[in-house]
This record gives sequence, structure tokens and C-alpha cells, in this order.
Amino acid sequence: MKDYRLMLLGIAIILFGIAYEVTLIGHAPEEFLRFIVKTFKFIGIIVTVIGYFEAEKK
Repeated sequence: MKDYRLMLLGIAIILFGIAYEVTLIGHAPEEFLRFIVKTFKFIGIIVTVIGYFEAEKK
């Protein structure tokens, strides 16, 4: 069976970024917080892609 733990970590990071963005609804967040949210989602996508290729190797 393939090892998908790294992909699941990436998906969890993406979901954390989305959840944090939802908590900012109705507020006027600073640009730094918006940058952090976008960075979390981007890192999550990269980790998911790396995990996909690592699972395919095994």
C-alpha cells in the first residue's frame, strides 16, 4: 500500500490556511495576515505534490 502521509500533511496545511482565512471574514486584516494565509495554502500545495510523487516512487 502506498504511503500517503506526506500528501495528507499537505492537505491539512491547505485546510488550515482556508480555515484561518474564514476566521478573517468581517475583519480588515493587515496585509501581513493575508500574506500568511496565501503562504500556507501555497506551501500546502507544494507539500501535496511532493507527497504524490514520493508515493508513486514506492
